[in-house]
Amino acid sequence: MCLLPLLCLTLSVYASATHLGYSCNIDPSNDNLYETHETIYLIREDDQGDQTWSANKQMNFEFIKACGQFYKIHQISLHGFKDFMHVIYFGFSGNDDEFINISKKIPDLQIIGDAIETTKNVTCKKTNNSEVVCDRNKKVNLITSWIEWHFRDYNVFDVIQNMIGDEDNKVVTHGRSCAPVFQKTRHLNTVVLCYEGDTDIKVYINPFKLIVKNINYCEPTLRDYDYSVLALLTPKGFGHSSVHSVPTIFYNTPYISEEDEASFPNSVNLLPWRLLKFGFLGFMRSMGWERVAIASDVSHYSIEFEHELTTLFDKEGIVYTSVKSEDSVFDVDKARQKLATVKPSIVIVNLEEENAFHLISFWSPSRPIIWIMRDMPKGNYFYKLPVRVHLYSIHLGAVVESSDCNVDANILAGLSTITHAIRRSFLKVSFTQGRRMFYKLLSNEAKKMLQEQAEAMAYVNKLSPSRELVSTMRVDDNGAKVLSFNNPYKSGKPSDGTSHCLAKSNTYSDPCEDTFVLLLMCVVILFLTTTLMITCYFHKTSPFHDPRYQNF
Repeated sequence: MCLLPLLCLTLSVYASATHLGYSCNIDPSNDNLYETHETIYLIREDDQGDQTWSANKQMNFEFIKACGQFYKIHQISLHGFKDFMHVIYFGFSGNDDEFINISKKIPDLQIIGDAIETTKNVTCKKTNNSEVVCDRNKKVNLITSWIEWHFRDYNVFDVIQNMIGDEDNKVVTHGRSCAPVFQKTRHLNTVVLCYEGDTDIKVYINPFKLIVKNINYCEPTLRDYDYSVLALLTPKGFGHSSVHSVPTIFYNTPYISEEDEASFPNSVNLLPWRLLKFGFLGFMRSMGWERVAIASDVSHYSIEFEHELTTLFDKEGIVYTSVKSEDSVFDVDKARQKLATVKPSIVIVNLEEENAFHLISFWSPSRPIIWIMRDMPKGNYFYKLPVRVHLYSIHLGAVVESSDCNVDANILAGLSTITHAIRRSFLKVSFTQGRRMFYKLLSNEAKKMLQEQAEAMAYVNKLSPSRELVSTMRVDDNGAKVLSFNNPYKSGKPSDGTSHCLAKSNTYSDPCEDTFVLLLMCVVILFLTTTLMITCYFHKTSPFHDPRYQNF
């Protein structure tokens, strides 16, 4: 019989798992399905007209502020009290008779400590005949025995024990977090969404609880909700001084750095960064460019992406040259000198954003260059570039079905990934297994699902001198499919440096193969001349057949 409640919960959770997904509206039938909040009642004393500071009122306020997001808290007066079990009376200061009367109304009431800081050790004590004797010169905090019994292993009990007021300075302190303590895997029901902009996001992930926070407050949020966090969605890493084992999806970070991987061991990137190379190839094909320089630094992402890019260019016949900064700290002057020697017309900027900004913004040669960056859709660093700079960015986005949610597509895809990973995990999960193993299982399911679906949208944005969306492509392991293209140059497409060539070379340092064309033309002219002479010699009208010429 003791297994029946757990079995019922398991079946209800599994049934809900078949309908997991995000929505723009709250489903009342599923809302708070997993809520396990207990209700706590605070005794509120009547206002005193001549009272300037009330320990009871201030303690109630501080307790609600500390614990209100984790528990349902109601303030009640003694007149409206009913038979509630979880009751706290902060700052009680009545006499012995009043304490006895309250004890009759609130059964099992006991003293947990002083309400106002004092040097005395004992506030109230019981006599041999169980009569309570108190020093009524001090205020005390009272709780029902149910509070201690039920919340002994929870942080809320520590908060109650450490709640104390300073009457001189009129402040109340408790020094503890009220967040509940993790108990069981089946209590994990919270998804934390970190966002870099406005957190007023109207989307829900039933039947779980979605908490949206600015990324600057995500680390304390994870600490507060450690007891119930199921998964984390964040655009990028944070709090690298700590290890966050919660399953994490980076929805705006194509490449997970070593630092992020160490701090988020169960992380996965929503966007398959290797597909970005097809976005570059598709854009170059659309513009008719077949010759490019690649500027790279020594970051892990730059090294790996350059390998992916050059392997594809070798296969597709794109002529390129690589300009690498071998220094661990990017030397912009040295990089400019190296790049200037190859005289590029088009440069793929395979650099971290700050390095890219320093290279482009201080580029001095007068020869115009078209810069194509990776993964910088907004280009926040590049708002004040000179008008002459032609700058593009190619980045990936998630593939999602049309939705009426006014929410970033990457966030919706991340929520969808979490819900489907949970669905796939339910047949493998045991509600009695440890949280670490459960987190690992959920992370592996999300990673496996994203690998199976490997596809993305590639967007080409013009950032300077004007801003516009140039091209949209759908990319997968088979390449890129151009969905839209708007030529940003109304008067014709710029050349990749080979427009004046009679023949294009396969060597970047020498774009033209004109010598070969000239030699070929000479051979053709010599062949035609020889053919003409032979034809004239053997033709019947040739003067060589005239007898007079023969006698001569």
